[in-house]
Amino acid sequence: MNLEGLMSWAEDEETNSSAQADHKYTQMETLKGLLLENPEGVCNTELLERYIPRGSALIWTLRHEEQWEIETETCNLHEHKNRQVKYVYYGRRFE
Repeated sequence: MNLEGLMSWAEDEETNSSAQADHKYTQMETLKGLLLENPEGVCNTELLERYIPRGSALIWTLRHEEQWEIETETCNLHEHKNRQVKYVYYGRRFE
């Protein structure tokens, strides 16, 4: 395949792809919404499905910069083949 054919193939892939992230909200806004809407916790694989690949970094930001109480627990929401974690929101610290 020549370069021109490769470029047209790449352009076609971008427009025809069925996997699209939700650009309506930022990753942080999406994560906050998930934590608030799911009192039983949010599985890390759910974050990946919503195109949030570094959810743990956002969790760190919420814990340390916004004072959110978030626990990391072993996921019991799904049957995973290996250990997966879920994040459970317990409220905010006001110091």
